[in-house]
Amino acid sequence: MPKIYFTDLGLRNFFAKNFEPIALRTDKGNLFENFVFRRFYDKYDEMDIQFWLTQKKHEVDFIINRQKAYEVKFSENQFNPKKY
Repeated sequence: MPKIYFTDLGLRNFFAKNFEPIALRTDKGNLFENFVFRRFYDKYDEMDIQFWLTQKKHEVDFIINRQKAYEVKFSENQFNPKKY
């Protein structure tokens, strides 16, 4: 299933019915990932922004121009390099 990102985070928050400060949000990881997508979307053609998913459900959030990979986490302690 493809991921869906919003180009307008206010609209995303509207549909999520959540305008809480980031520290209080339970969806802060998804919100931050969408924010990073938005930054890439401003800089690159949308066809240059992809993601990677293995059959074991391991993923890399963004692959840019088939050259650079980015795994997006809200908190540094959420990243597990052994997973990749």
